[in-house]
Amino acid sequence: MGLGRGLDRLRRPAADNTANSFMNQVVGNKKDAAAVGAVSETETLMAYLKQLVGGEVKEFIAGTTDVSPLASMSLWTITGGPVMVHEIFGVVTTTLIQAQATTIKLILDPTDGGTNVDLSSAGLDATGDATGTLYRWTKDFSEAIIALLDAMEATDIQAPGVILMPGDIEVVYGDTSTGQINWYCQYSSLGGILAAA
Repeated sequence: MGLGRGLDRLRRPAADNTANSFMNQVVGNKKDAAAVGAVSETETLMAYLKQLVGGEVKEFIAGTTDVSPLASMSLWTITGGPVMVHEIFGVVTTTLIQAQATTIKLILDPTDGGTNVDLSSAGLDATGDATGTLYRWTKDFSEAIIALLDAMEATDIQAPGVILMPGDIEVVYGDTSTGQINWYCQYSSLGGILAAA
């Protein structure tokens, strides 16, 4: 075997190479797509490393800020596949909530055109809530979002996360009150991406 032929085996392969002839094709290319699902005979070690990292990293994404007056809106859009949502919370900033009945709930408006899914009940009343109030989703679709002035959780957390399919996560208010709420979401990808709407 000539020196040139030996060096060819050391060079990095093209992205997503499936030839499996030399070790460099087994290890892979940094541009390889992350593997999805069960182990196969055609994906590289790099693809599986990306799959592991993608499944473990929990990313916080800020949603669209509701500026006074509050209006129901899409906060995040899920595309490309499912995600696992671990946390959703909002913080009253700059302007307190108006002293009138103002309920808050979260829904998922699915991309496939199916029926909207309530992610919480509309039981929370945010009437007159002060700046610094924290709204926290409990992950129990039958429960209201809880409001408190610090990050302590008073109710049971029902699951480490909830799997949601592509669509828009929306906030729905019972009235157009004055106030400002910044919303945040922590999620892990299960093939999909969650981004601010």
